[in-house]
Amino acid sequence: MPTTVLISGPIASGKTTMGLALQALMPGSVFIDGDAHAAPDSLSVTARWSYALWRIHDALRDALDAKRSAIIAWPLTPLHYGFLRDTTHECGGTVYCVTLCPSIDVVMTGRGRGLSTWERDRITAMYAEGYHTRRFSDLFIDNAALDPQATAQNVFRALRNADAVP
Repeated sequence: MPTTVLISGPIASGKTTMGLALQALMPGSVFIDGDAHAAPDSLSVTARWSYALWRIHDALRDALDAKRSAIIAWPLTPLHYGFLRDTTHECGGTVYCVTLCPSIDVVMTGRGRGLSTWERDRITAMYAEGYHTRRFSDLFIDNAALDPQATAQNVFRALRNADAVP
């Protein structure tokens, strides 16, 4: 049975980097980067997120129809989580949600990447909105002191303990 691993957390929390490291531990899995949506910048943020959600949905369905596990890196709202969970269940898969939750001070350093003013403002808003404490998460990881490979290994162990991967 394929598993959908949802990796959530604020901007710059390490979702994409850790997701790619996790994919290396899950041969045959598909990595879906929610930020790689190719929506025009002229669209509003809400419209870009909608565009991204439907692209993620389509890629997830393709993976699950092929009986492949999927790893999705994207900051999830409860609505997004429910939509992707329901899509996974309709395809006969299981869902495991990981939230990366380093402190806002760590995230604001950019963690190896430059942050725009918009990203800094959005990070502040995401912490205020609770993106680092989502109740639907199965696992919370403060990855501030962990490299992406160590974080991925911790997630993989948790997936094995939950019988979500062979």
